[in-house]
Amino acid sequence: MPAVLSGSLAGMSRSGCTQRCAARAAQRLDIDGPEAAEEAHAVAWEGAPEDEDDDARWRRGIALSYDMLTCWQESLVAVLLYGLSRRLVSGA
Repeated sequence: MPAVLSGSLAGMSRSGCTQRCAARAAQRLDIDGPEAAEEAHAVAWEGAPEDEDDDARWRRGIALSYDMLTCWQESLVAVLLYGLSRRLVSGA
């Protein structure tokens, strides 16, 4: 499930370009909450019908881009949190 990040985690996990790209893709896909994000994920990975028109193909491509960007961001946050937790445990 794509994450919706806010506060300091959002600042740590998104660089300028990535943030703008993910925000623009979310805007174009009308993503306004977790349910809409799940729908975009489903669109990204469903098989393309043979009679798919250009608009549907474009939406699927944007959904795939959004899904991949959010996956990358979630991975980055996980790495940052893992490093932070290790530093906290070691007392560094």
